[in-house]
Amino acid sequence: MTFLKLINSMSAAQRFYILVVALFSVNFLAYGNLISIAGCVLLLVFCRTLEMPRSSLFLWFYLFAVAYPTCTVLFGGITGMTTSLFLVGIGVASSYLLGNMALRLFPRCTPSVFVLLICFGFAAHGMLNFVANILSGTGGNGQCIDFWTRSYSAATAQAILFTPLIAIMWAVLLAKRKRLLKIVTLAVMVAALYYDFMLGGRSFFVLMALSGLVLLAIKLCNVNKSIFDATKSAALIFILCVVVFALYQADFLSLKSSFETSYMAHRFSYQGVGDDDRSQRWLYYIAHFSEGILGGNVIGTTSGYGYAHNLWLDTFDEAGLLPLVLLVLITVQSIAKTIQVASRSDVFEQSIILSFLIILMTQFFVEPIMQGSPLLFMAFAYFCGLFDRESNRLTKANTRLENNDD
Repeated sequence: MTFLKLINSMSAAQRFYILVVALFSVNFLAYGNLISIAGCVLLLVFCRTLEMPRSSLFLWFYLFAVAYPTCTVLFGGITGMTTSLFLVGIGVASSYLLGNMALRLFPRCTPSVFVLLICFGFAAHGMLNFVANILSGTGGNGQCIDFWTRSYSAATAQAILFTPLIAIMWAVLLAKRKRLLKIVTLAVMVAALYYDFMLGGRSFFVLMALSGLVLLAIKLCNVNKSIFDATKSAALIFILCVVVFALYQADFLSLKSSFETSYMAHRFSYQGVGDDDRSQRWLYYIAHFSEGILGGNVIGTTSGYGYAHNLWLDTFDEAGLLPLVLLVLITVQSIAKTIQVASRSDVFEQSIILSFLIILMTQFFVEPIMQGSPLLFMAFAYFCGLFDRESNRLTKANTRLENNDD
């Protein structure tokens, strides 16, 4: 089926849904959050087949969406960011609901379809930023302009847009068939790699390596299905690394000389990976936990660290204990539901699902997500809504089977 035929076969609600998710993930005109909210409301109002989910995970997301901005304002005071905080809270709940709608609107699709849509949407925003910085001659010193706003942002906020695609890149590149998807993924990742050199981001390589290890682990866990498949994937990743290293040493297309004069090399020269102080920050925040129960950024301010560079600790420092507890409940339940769905899926689905979850969780451990990239947390909320619905469907199906057996 061609793309045009596929679009023509969709209902109006399905087309609108795809448009909303695409515009949200690419952060169209920097209104990704508002697009998520407006799209969610319109779908719930005009699509009669959709309804609010009855799920404990949705309850935690809903309570977090209320508690996070409310506690931040109560304990930190009203600031110029207060309106944005409440919009972020509403956006988190809306993103979860959008994810929960996906398989109801598209019952013949698999969850990986929507994960891929989110991944490529975020990467598209990153590519637009890449083009904007190339054309304007910026981006070589860790400060880059955003395509939509034309304002400067930190390199981390720019590089993080490729995190979702990094998560699933090996699963796609080493999948059977899916040739067009492989070509597009490889092309985007090559451009993203070049852009990352400009940005000086180092997490990119760590996450890329971890994504490969996750894929190998998944394939080895399915060793009874194909031990050859797991061995082949390991061999391909190893060969690719050797080829890249050889090309670098040979200075193919000026790879080596370009790196040595890049902002990336400059960052390595004054701070090695082992010099990162994130673990020290985490230990400090944990040791002074009692000081941050009421939020207000007390620990970050008194310590001079600013941020703990950890989703859970930074949320705690900003908003206090209640949002932290809700965030922990969300984390635990989302992991449990994702594993349940993955255990009932084929190897490709497992690779996409688990890689996405693990890489996002890893990114959450090392960055102040709610303060720096709330849209990435909304993507996680979308993911949770998607797999919460699928998990509940599987649970009901198992219950029916057990009742029939009785």
